[in-house]
Amino acid sequence: MNKIFYIYSSLMLLNQNNKIISRLHTSSVYNNNRPEMKKIRKIISKERLNKCIICNKIYPLCLLDCAHLKPRSIIKISERRNLDNIEFMCKCCHFLYDNGYISIKRGHLEVSDDIIDYNLFDKNNEKIKIIEAYNQCNKEYFDYHYKYIYRLKK
Repeated sequence: MNKIFYIYSSLMLLNQNNKIISRLHTSSVYNNNRPEMKKIRKIISKERLNKCIICNKIYPLCLLDCAHLKPRSIIKISERRNLDNIEFMCKCCHFLYDNGYISIKRGHLEVSDDIIDYNLFDKNNEKIKIIEAYNQCNKEYFDYHYKYIYRLKK
């Protein structure tokens, strides 16, 4: 069975032979490369629960990322500060979302066949399957991710 490990500041996706499939270093980049994120994080932490929108788990703020629903690298500078494009995700869910292993379609969690064997998300649990943060304001960002980044099921 495939595994996901969080070791020190790296999130690693391993196959059955414990070979690293993918690795993400989760050290903070807010201060140097993304100056606007410190302000956005402060605003969001006052307005929203410290909860990952994907797994619905409540975490200390240090374990949550301000995740762009539509990739920051392709949005206009004016959109970078748009709070409709930013939601809290835990580091694990953020990694899976950014790499297209999970996505949101019409408010429901979609899990790629690439990681279905991990059994990360209980499909029978409605609180996990339905993404409560999905709304008309952020729909276009989730739709973009689903259409262009999500690894569609085979």
